[in-house]
Order: sequence, then structure tokens, then C-alpha cells
Amino acid sequence: MMLMSTVGWAGSAFLPQDKGYSCLIVIGYMPNDDGKLVEFPLGGGYEFTIDRGTGRTIGALSNYATNTLGDFQPTVLHRGNKEQYFKAVTIYPTQQPLVETLIVEEFAGTKEKPFVFTRNAKIITGTCENI
Repeated sequence: MMLMSTVGWAGSAFLPQDKGYSCLIVIGYMPNDDGKLVEFPLGGGYEFTIDRGTGRTIGALSNYATNTLGDFQPTVLHRGNKEQYFKAVTIYPTQQPLVETLIVEEFAGTKEKPFVFTRNAKIITGTCENI
């Protein structure tokens, strides 16, 4: 019975998308005093992984924290599909509140899915692939 269950998971058409994304950061922006977006240095080539079940990121971007101020975890608003973005938000309600959003264009017609990550006024973009 255990073997049949394992085979069922291995044959699932949804397994790769259910796991998450492997992402590469391409560029970052932030508004200047005139309200125009200007590039800020990233160094390029940064990678991170997204867990589609929890919304947590690991690697060059981290959108969760557990410390003396609390346990701050992302909330997945939508897991994404052929018509909708993957969406997650993390709110750190501390003395200096921080809001992060993560959006992946799951419905993109290519293997690489564009993403946008925001941390307050900073915007980071790049591409992700289903894993």
C-alpha cells in the first residue's frame, strides 16, 4: 500500500508546480526624491527558492523571521494557475513595520516566470522556474 501511494505521487502532473520555484534576481529599483525608479546595486546573479505551499523564500531573499519580536511568516494569497499570479505577503508588525510582497507570473507562456518582490519601497525583479 505504501508503494502504491509513492507511485501515485511520482506520477502526479501537479507535483513540480506544487513544490515551488527556483528564482534568479535580475535587477532592483527604488524611488528617488523625484519619485522616479532608479536602479540600486545588487551585484547580480542572486538566487533563491520559493516554497509554494508556505510562501517562504530561502537564499538571496528571505521573507520570514522568528526572533524575540515574534514569528513573522508569509501568507499565500493565491498559489497561481494558468490565469492567476502566485501571490504571498509578509507583514512584520514591529515598531518599524515592514511589508513584503512576492508575485510570480505563473501563467506566463514560457519556462521562466517573471517575478516581482517588494520590500517597502524597494522593488526586485527577475525570473523563476517551477521545481
